[in-house]
Amino acid sequence: MSHAIIYDRASTTSQKDNFSRKNAREEGIKIAEQNGLSWEYVKEIGSGTTLTGRPKMLKILDRIAAGEVQAIIVQELDRLARPEDAVVYTTLRQTIMQYGVIIYTHSSKVDLNNDGYDFIADIQMAVAKSERKRILKRARRGIKARAGAGRFIGAPGLGYKIVYSDQGGKPQSDLAINKREAATVKAVFDALETTGGNLWGAAKILNEQGRVGKMGKKFTSTTTRKIAGRKLYIGISESSLTEKITHRPDLQIISVAQFERVQSLVKGRAGNKRELGRRGKYIFTGFVVCGTCGGPMIAANDKGRVSYQCTSYRNYGKAVCPGKTYSEQLVLPPIIDFLTDLIQNQIDFYAALDNAAAQYGKSVTEEAIEAAVQGELASVRAGKERLIDAISTGILTRQEAAAKLAELRGQEQRLTIELSAIAEKVAVMESWQIAINTLKGRPVTESLHTLAKRKPVSFRRLLSLVFECNSVKVSTFRDGNNQWAGTLDGYTLTEALQSTLSSCTKPQGLV
Repeated sequence: MSHAIIYDRASTTSQKDNFSRKNAREEGIKIAEQNGLSWEYVKEIGSGTTLTGRPKMLKILDRIAAGEVQAIIVQELDRLARPEDAVVYTTLRQTIMQYGVIIYTHSSKVDLNNDGYDFIADIQMAVAKSERKRILKRARRGIKARAGAGRFIGAPGLGYKIVYSDQGGKPQSDLAINKREAATVKAVFDALETTGGNLWGAAKILNEQGRVGKMGKKFTSTTTRKIAGRKLYIGISESSLTEKITHRPDLQIISVAQFERVQSLVKGRAGNKRELGRRGKYIFTGFVVCGTCGGPMIAANDKGRVSYQCTSYRNYGKAVCPGKTYSEQLVLPPIIDFLTDLIQNQIDFYAALDNAAAQYGKSVTEEAIEAAVQGELASVRAGKERLIDAISTGILTRQEAAAKLAELRGQEQRLTIELSAIAEKVAVMESWQIAINTLKGRPVTESLHTLAKRKPVSFRRLLSLVFECNSVKVSTFRDGNNQWAGTLDGYTLTEALQSTLSSCTKPQGLV
């Protein structure tokens, strides 16, 4: 029996539960059963302009190449791709044609290897393209008109809600204050003032109060920063579409005086003269958290001596967290001891690394995407050069070429992002492979110390295969010789490693 994938793609999270989403599964099952196909339902949220941003579709294409899938069921053809997104459209089309996959929509059957069906598919795609442009043009006009009238454009942030009114027989949407959420906004600014503008400290206070953000998630330094800088909270509405600034006193939640105080406090904390660690430069940044309060730790380099500081302790002292600054020399040994025991006594670590890293290798589909992207990118860049030449020689005016040039720039940006996503996976794979090769055939503890010292990025890749981010808890103590030592108090293993622990046996012959 041939096997079908019922592929249900929504472009954004806001679309995932609308009527067409709910209808896709039921209609897809009917089509599969009517055509004698076994089926499975795959739901994905991702833009149709990219494939690297649609991991489930990539897996489907790989399964097609492996002979596991013979049909795809979608609501409409544009749920797969649109012709204007050349790389995505070409890659999907070639894969489907090469392996003879049949496409079923809710209204038709498409066999791209049949000239008649192929012609119909092209017509349907062209109609979809025209319809999409018409909808986008109409939407842009409406958005610009709303922005020009000083009305808010976008999703309501924390503290606001969408309200509707009837104007001239047409429903109109606008923002209004959500009183319950407005109380949380005020609490954010109060916490920032209390902590002297410390973003993480304010987030910690808010979480202890049981407050949550717009989507019900706990506060982080990133969310408190965004809230602290949003001018709408003092009634200032800005639109990038019209470059218009509107005063909306009906949307003001925070006093101007408090807003400016918080801006000054946050800005004042940003200029730290010490060299604070960034992800990648210091081996434990993003992994180690304070053993006392559980907050993140940040690296500092003082004349070559690296230490990790609890952000709460560093900013507030013992009044907030009694934790201390941990020298890297104290943190490294217990983590290496843990890794050594893991490698020597618990699992076939090299097989585990290979299995986990395999997901970062380029698949057959991604190799096809990469080749298509590079070809399309060369074409787009050549097109830009031709336009620029046409402008410089007076064949086209700047106004005539502006729209086309903007379109080409947009395509170039999308293609470059697509290409960089594949390149990033390859770089990760290479770095992990360095870590694996450094360990093979050598004394484990010594090799781990060497890797941490000489190749910190590879050591971090190794840690990322073992530990979840911000999950490793450490603390320090005085040993029997009254010397400071470090200990590993807790950790969370990655899902990939947890699954390996349950299936791998102790390796033989490791030193």
